[in-house]
Order: sequence, then C-alpha cells, then structure tokens
Amino acid sequence: MIDRPGNYQRGSIESRTAARAMLERIQTSRQKNAIVVRIEHIGHDGKEPLPVSQSIRWGGGTTEIIHVSGSSL
Repeated sequence: MIDRPGNYQRGSIESRTAARAMLERIQTSRQKNAIVVRIEHIGHDGKEPLPVSQSIRWGGGTTEIIHVSGSSL
C-alpha cells in the first residue's frame, strides 16, 4: 500500500512524510535524460549557414544537437 497524506491527520509528521515521498515519486517519474551534443565548426567564415539545431526525442529523454561557429567563445 502506498502511503498518502490523506491517510493521516492533517499536518502530522506522518502526513508530511507521505507527501514528501509522493512528491519524490512524481519527480522521479518525470525525470528524463538529456544529452547535448555541441558541434563546433572551427574556421566557419559565415558564408554558408550552419546546420539547423535538432531535438531528437526518445524513450529515455532528449538528445539536442547544436551547431556553433568556432569563434563563438
């Protein structure tokens, strides 16, 4: 049985503990992995545009591919 805050007296330590555990379960289930791939084009002269950034979603999260000019730092 999963403890819920409503199973205990309002404001009690047990109720607050159950609420905290419930919040942690929700946050854990929402967390996804994010992989960021930064492709630096060294010597890019700006004559040709850089490739468009991409966001690839998959079951475990998202992969972001970002293209930047080598002189961006």
